[in-house]
Amino acid sequence: PAETAAAPKAKGGGQDWKARKELDRLERRLEKLAGQEAELHEQLAAHATDYAKLQELDARLREVQAEAAGVEEEWLMLAEDLG
Repeated sequence: PAETAAAPKAKGGGQDWKARKELDRLERRLEKLAGQEAELHEQLAAHATDYAKLQELDARLREVQAEAAGVEEEWLMLAEDLG
């Protein structure tokens, strides 16, 4: 009986571990995206007179920002589930 009572707790602990591992992965992804965003801002400043390049960089910046928003939302939901 004591073993069966411990089994669900161990399963929950494993799920918590997986969730925390996923949180770590999402945090690393957010850091990478923040770096890409900063780099794109630098490139935008460097190419301030090149209209075509500005359009290209702006499009990429919007993609990075949208991806970061999605990753952040996923992170927030997962963090909330972990309590």
